[in-house]
Formats: sequence, C-alpha cells, structure tokens
Amino acid sequence: MNPYSELHEIPSRSERYLYTAEEAAALLSIGRQTLYELIIDGRLPSVTIGHLLRIREEDLRAFVRYLTDDDFDE
Repeated sequence: MNPYSELHEIPSRSERYLYTAEEAAALLSIGRQTLYELIIDGRLPSVTIGHLLRIREEDLRAFVRYLTDDDFDE
C-alpha cells in the first residue's frame, strides 16, 4: 500500500475544497455581486489561482458561523 496514495485522491463532491464565485453565492443564497462585495470588503476571504478566483469551503463555513454568532450577540 502506498502511504502517499491519500494525497493524490480527488475529493468527492461532498469534500470540495474550493468553490467558484457563482457556486459560493448559490450556497450562501446571495447574488454574485453581493459575494464580490463581501470579498472586496474583506469579510469573505478568497484565493486566486492564476486569474481564477475561488472561495475555500472552510471560509464559507466560518463566514456563516460569524453571521450566526453576530445575530445572537444582540
């Protein structure tokens, strides 16, 4: 058994690491323009690969947690 085989596996659909702006906006139920505004404002981190913008899955989850925590603090 190759100990490095796990590193080369492609994640299944439920284990994605990166999302396009359109996919991330759909997951958050917001428009693409609103998503870009969140990124420009620094409220939602993004990564760039070449000329492609992507949003990490863990950043989407952290953003939703932030929104949820903020709502309960009031």
